[in-house]
Amino acid sequence: MPNSPSRRHDFLAGNFGGEQASVLDSGCCGLAGSFGYTKDNFDLSMKVFEQSLGESLRQDPEAQILATGTSCRHQIRDVTKRHARHPIERIAQSLGIDFNR
Repeated sequence: MPNSPSRRHDFLAGNFGGEQASVLDSGCCGLAGSFGYTKDNFDLSMKVFEQSLGESLRQDPEAQILATGTSCRHQIRDVTKRHARHPIERIAQSLGIDFNR
């Protein structure tokens, strides 16, 4: 997958049958592996999540969410109760591959 946000956007949009794709300008979901799960770091983790993802995810509650990081997908699920998939799962779906066998 390309490194720059604009190239990722073009790649994703081109591989999802022309669906609209937005790449968020987000540096961190706030979890950082197990960092955000510890009691001492939980509040900071939630603040980082809100600054980087919270607002954007609330603005479009029906949008599909793609995230490459395992901890990012967990943080999104735990905070928003929404399922975030790895981009490869979405690409497999667009190719007709049953990724959940």
